[in-house]
Amino acid sequence: MYRASILVALSLASLASTHAAVITWGNAFNVGNIGIAPTDVFYQGTFSSTFPSVTPAQRTVMGYNVQNNPYTITNLVGDDIAFNFNSFANLTSGFDGGSPGTSDATLDLLLEQMVWPGNRGGNNPTPITTQIPNLIPGQLYEIQLFAGDDRNAGSSNRTISFSDTAGNTAGPFRLGDFPTVYGSFIADATTQDLVVQGSAHPYLSAVVVYTIPEPSRAMLLLLGVAGLLGRRRHS
Repeated sequence: MYRASILVALSLASLASTHAAVITWGNAFNVGNIGIAPTDVFYQGTFSSTFPSVTPAQRTVMGYNVQNNPYTITNLVGDDIAFNFNSFANLTSGFDGGSPGTSDATLDLLLEQMVWPGNRGGNNPTPITTQIPNLIPGQLYEIQLFAGDDRNAGSSNRTISFSDTAGNTAGPFRLGDFPTVYGSFIADATTQDLVVQGSAHPYLSAVVVYTIPEPSRAMLLLLGVAGLLGRRRHS
């Protein structure tokens, strides 16, 4: 019992002290210049079977944009996603990334907003680490990331990649296609590190955070402790 209590305490301490959970990347698809509707942008490509099956009262969706222009967009399962401004760390300067070419003017405005490390000169593909905010340690989340730039041929052919700090990477994706990609992780802190790397610069335009109701935080902790105890018994 004493040993189990120590392991639980260590697990809680780990959750509180880090913000670099492993991200499992799911499907990616392009939304630019094909007249796509908002209902086909959010929840196309998701790999979570739990989230869409629960009622709206059971799920939470948070949207973040990168410039101070609030938007609300309805997704495929009827959730109104309110996009609010978030100042993503190390992404300091905003610009208009061109014309996404969806069927919805609000969605175009959301996706054409871009931020990048504005203190850089010339092309600089050095990755930056930013954070996804307002998380609950032990909670399972699914994220959807957006970036795009088609101001000219050179911008369109640049690429973007996303990864966790362990090197699990999604991409590279062509910016002129206005790609979006899903990822899933169990939060180990109130923020999650996200590494962004571009062939010219790191870019980001919007983030959606879906809260997955199960497994619960308590169940995840119990499973983690059981796994640790099981490994100790076999060692």
